[in-house]
Amino acid sequence: MNKSTSTPLADIQSWPLFSQKNGNDKYLVGSISVDRYLVIDERRRPLVMDIIHQLQRGATPEAIQENLARQRISTDVQAFVQQLARHGLLEESPEEDADGEEERRPFYSQLKVLSWDVFSIPLDRLEGSLTKMSRYFRHLLLSLALLTTLIILGQMFLGGRQFTLAQLLQVRRHLSLPLLIVTSLSIPLLIIPLHEAAHALFAAEKGVFPKQITMRLYLMILPFFSLQLPGLYTLPPGYRLLTIAAGPLMNLTLANLALLLSLPGLAAPTAWQAFLLTFAAINYATFLFNLTPFLPLDGYYILSQWGFKELDVRSKAWASARRWIQKRDRRLPPLYLALVILDSAFLTTLLYLSVRQLNGYLLHWSNSSSIRALNNLNPHILTLTMLVIDIAIVGFAIYRLSTLMGIRQAIQKAS
Repeated sequence: MNKSTSTPLADIQSWPLFSQKNGNDKYLVGSISVDRYLVIDERRRPLVMDIIHQLQRGATPEAIQENLARQRISTDVQAFVQQLARHGLLEESPEEDADGEEERRPFYSQLKVLSWDVFSIPLDRLEGSLTKMSRYFRHLLLSLALLTTLIILGQMFLGGRQFTLAQLLQVRRHLSLPLLIVTSLSIPLLIIPLHEAAHALFAAEKGVFPKQITMRLYLMILPFFSLQLPGLYTLPPGYRLLTIAAGPLMNLTLANLALLLSLPGLAAPTAWQAFLLTFAAINYATFLFNLTPFLPLDGYYILSQWGFKELDVRSKAWASARRWIQKRDRRLPPLYLALVILDSAFLTTLLYLSVRQLNGYLLHWSNSSSIRALNNLNPHILTLTMLVIDIAIVGFAIYRLSTLMGIRQAIQKAS
């Protein structure tokens, strides 16, 4: 590897990532400009940064290796340079590592891997506006979330106003067609943008700004928006978790405010109250959905970092499963085994519900007047068609997911 391919990026820094009980904290080493990092422990950080600084000053890996050997420090500088290349932290990565980087990339819980990008909107020009708005936004949102939640809990336990999310969702039948359309449009035009704006404003307070927002289809089925925040993991650990939680907190606050404005009309709502109650229900559902630990959403990243002290614990679980399939030299750690089982169960349930919903649409379509004659002519045609479609969907989903997670490749290597 020549000198030009061994020069680390000029803006590489290190930041505290996780505090460990044993005192050996984890650090993030990388570049905000390319938003690429590697994780190291506290004991290795001085040596890692020293090697990086020497490489930036023009020293060759061989010269650094000899210098460390004279100091009786045992490490493989060339292997470390290759690690920097795989993580995209060199000025010019070697061509022979291009395919290797794709193979080493985490297979699961990376939204980009299991999703299809629909469109992206650049947000680079919002830094000035976000900086001004972020000064008081955190205090305002946290205060509103706490205050409105306490008021609603007081209404439930002291005022005797009992209600469930299902009851709130049923109120939509009182909506007129125009208000039903407005409610549906509020999801992409108001609820989702405000959710992502909360993330961005919390991050902007510490100098981290969004680059773009992308609409994706998770597993080609579930639409969602993903906000790219270069440098998110360079934030202090506590504030990082708060930034991740800001989106769900925004949905909780919007739901609480709408519910408080419409609570008197829960039994017999007017059209306006029905709209507010439905708006509250959608935000409560979004709040709960984002906190689920079985999708790579806010709740998963909070659990992964707060509970497991990992950036992406599920990726490590599936990586362990792949290694076990290939080598079977040791047992799969119980935590990773549990995550793989739970994740498989969740994806199976999601696939089942999707196929069931599709079958429901087909049955509804079969009862339409346009094909009723065909259905009466041969009642088994629809059943056979649905069976073929279901098998095709399930087969493609299993093949695609096993490929993306590396399980199919691991089985092939093991055999």
